[in-house]
Amino acid sequence: MALLSIVYVLFIALGVYVAFKAVGVLKKIIVGLLFVIIVATLSFYFVMTPAQQGELLPMLGKLSLLIDEPEDLWVPLDQVKLSSRRDSYTLIVHHTYVGNHSVEIVFSNPEIDPFNIPKDSLSMTVKFDSHDGVLFSASSGYVGAFNGANGNGLSFIKYSVSDDVPIAKTIRAKVAVEGDLKDFIKKYGSATLRIKKTSDL
Repeated sequence: MALLSIVYVLFIALGVYVAFKAVGVLKKIIVGLLFVIIVATLSFYFVMTPAQQGELLPMLGKLSLLIDEPEDLWVPLDQVKLSSRRDSYTLIVHHTYVGNHSVEIVFSNPEIDPFNIPKDSLSMTVKFDSHDGVLFSASSGYVGAFNGANGNGLSFIKYSVSDDVPIAKTIRAKVAVEGDLKDFIKKYGSATLRIKKTSDL
């Protein structure tokens, strides 16, 4: 984001310099373009936060999250350590940003390669509900592996805010894990079930 800001400032400075050097119709065109660009940029930043939070133009919100990431964008909404004695978990989530989210397992051991784990080891079902009843439910089909700065793990269920579940509302996510969880933990070590924002690409 800092690099984009520097490039933008240099571009505007170059435009101003060229505008001062230009004459006649060309000068008017360059000044007009600079005015449009600056107004469009200010308008974008004015609506960016409410768009990211689904208050208006959610598609713009998804786009702006790719350009300007809030500091808390990748922070899990809730998480709980998996236990070989439990196959159901309740997480409390409050979605702040529009776009894709994921119900996933992240491993405590960074050496675990999730791409080598059989994708049929476990499956999941999630039900999001509130006092209004069940808002959205889904079962894992394709299980995706991931690794990176936010950990290594498996993504079981993806959903969209605010298409599938509402934004800015505290709701429950009831997750049922199916499969031999005891054997899974024995093989791959301790792991955490979490819900978090994922990429909109």
